Amino acid sequence: MHALSQEFVSSARLSPGEDRRILRDSEEKSLYLEVSPAGKTWRVSRTVDGRRLLSKIGNALSLTVEEARAIVRARGVEVAEAPPPPVDLFRNFVENVYAPHARTVKRSHAEEMRIIRNHIFPVLGDMPIGAVAKADIRNLMQAKLAEGYGPSMVNRILATIKSIFSRAVDWETAGLKESPARGVRQLPCPNRIDAFLTPAEAQRLQKAVAESENVMLRYIIAFLLLTGGRKREALDARWENVDFDRRIFTVPLSKSGRPRYIPLSDDAIRVLHAAKRELTRVAPELAAETPWVFPNPDTRKPFVNVFTSWNNARTRADLKHIRVHDLRHSFASALVNEGMTLYDVKEILGHANMSTTTRYAHLSRQRLQQAATVAGDHYKLQI
Repeated sequence: MHALSQEFVSSARLSPGEDRRILRDSEEKSLYLEVSPAGKTWRVSRTVDGRRLLSKIGNALSLTVEEARAIVRARGVEVAEAPPPPVDLFRNFVENVYAPHARTVKRSHAEEMRIIRNHIFPVLGDMPIGAVAKADIRNLMQAKLAEGYGPSMVNRILATIKSIFSRAVDWETAGLKESPARGVRQLPCPNRIDAFLTPAEAQRLQKAVAESENVMLRYIIAFLLLTGGRKREALDARWENVDFDRRIFTVPLSKSGRPRYIPLSDDAIRVLHAAKRELTRVAPELAAETPWVFPNPDTRKPFVNVFTSWNNARTRADLKHIRVHDLRHSFASALVNEGMTLYDVKEILGHANMSTTTRYAHLSRQRLQQAATVAGDHYKLQI
């Protein structure tokens, strides 16, 4: 037992190699402090069906020691009369343990939770985590295929399940010895050919997005095409991360987990200024106070998604096959076709590995083949 004080709670840390630490309060003996990679959590001891369970009562960074003790004392009778659901359910593990951890380490945690809620919880949510079998996971995958989801989406669902069970095993979750997802293979996916906008197609697209009811869409799309940024990087862009003097846009936390620095061309800077002017025209008060570069004038926050307006625009431009992410590919193809090296492309796009950039190598070969024709034009040999 420990005499838990605020100073003790603040300084509590995991030891090297330690995945979880449970500390019992010597004053309120049913109160526990849990220290894990996900953070610090107050838990209360409950007895359910002869088993001792530790249920969450709050974040230890939000609740003081005295507040946590008061909650335990106030809920003493309630705890005995209305025990919570067992903590070994798959749903409870995800919500109480996995999700808080994912929020601190994954940029894509919101999308991951959407997949969990919509596709995984309805099938596995109310099963004891130790009772989930390979057959359950494979059946879920087949059911999603039958519902019309493609192999790529089904593989994302599988990857999420694998991530959850991997953490559950690492953290020695009761009732689970090994991951049931281990050995479940991904579905084969046909390789999708990356699409690249030609200059003429880019002009058609620009005209179509300019006609969109979403007044910010034309600037978002132009910014992506002129910087090679990812969709979420543009939608979440803040003015504090735009350095006009150094002509750099900083992505504080990129997909690789590190800051990324995107050089801004004259055209990209013109797009940023134009976006500010347009926002001032349609929502002057918002333009004066918002930290966001491309906010939604209706919600005053970053767009959650722009698919509907984007889909309408690309359809009008007869470019239904172009995805928003293909704007990034188009930016890269423009760099290569204008003589930039693959190393230049790697650095600007922020690829962690050169192997990711080599998808554009064929564009480089095409450019070199075109350059090689200069020799023929020069010598004009008659064979």
